Amino acid sequence: MSALHPDYHIHLATQALKAHDATTAYAHLKTAQVLAPDAVDHALLQRLHANEATRKTMPLPTYVRLERAAQVIRDLHDADNDEFSVLDIGGGKGLLSHFLGNADYMLCEPQENTLLAHTVQQLGRTFDFVVSVHVLEHVPAADRAQFLADLLALAGQAVILIVPIAVEGFDKNEVERLIYKHRGAPWAKEHLECGLPSRESILKLGEHVGAQVHEYPGADGLASMLGFFFDDLGALSRNPAVTAYFKDVDAFFKNNTHLFQASVPTGDHIFVFTKDA
Repeated sequence: MSALHPDYHIHLATQALKAHDATTAYAHLKTAQVLAPDAVDHALLQRLHANEATRKTMPLPTYVRLERAAQVIRDLHDADNDEFSVLDIGGGKGLLSHFLGNADYMLCEPQENTLLAHTVQQLGRTFDFVVSVHVLEHVPAADRAQFLADLLALAGQAVILIVPIAVEGFDKNEVERLIYKHRGAPWAKEHLECGLPSRESILKLGEHVGAQVHEYPGADGLASMLGFFFDDLGALSRNPAVTAYFKDVDAFFKNNTHLFQASVPTGDHIFVFTKDA
């Protein structure tokens, strides 16, 4: 069955519900609804939609990023309603869908629903906002311009990227090396292999594809890093590896006390790309 057929996403939602994963099931049903508005039970959608209390059970870095992404979308929408559409590129299990009220939402995530940006282009439509949260840094540097161009082709109003960036005077790879050493996290490995983009390189990407670029403040870097460490350390509780991890985390912050200064830009950056008139 085609990944552009609503029944495919309804099937994925059914499988998620059988696995007691209502959060992901909601994202699949919202995607099916975009493909065929009458194919989904609206009452079921309302039951599956996560409330604020449920959203706050998400890991701290995830919650902060997605809440901020939703805030930027609503600022750009500039209307007190949910009458806008969002395409979530590389959105994992579709958690962003739970921050957008009743807005139209489509998840584009190869590992969840096999959808890619060029597949969605076959629909022959655009979405008001194309959002990609912590994805660009997983794209090899040589492919980033084409990646952005593909997203712009799908955007009616704007492309929103939330990206951890490389900054002068701070080696963020040290964080990735520390996490990969103790947790073997695939995302950390990809960060190291692809390299974090710099602010300047992202601005050049916008210029290369003929887009205007606007910047918004993102999440605080220290809070984000602490969130990752605390989540991992919690998962490792009563595990012998926790002692070594704590030791390295302690050394990391002792060696980087300047991070506690608010002027050090170590956090996520938000870049909004709009097409030149």
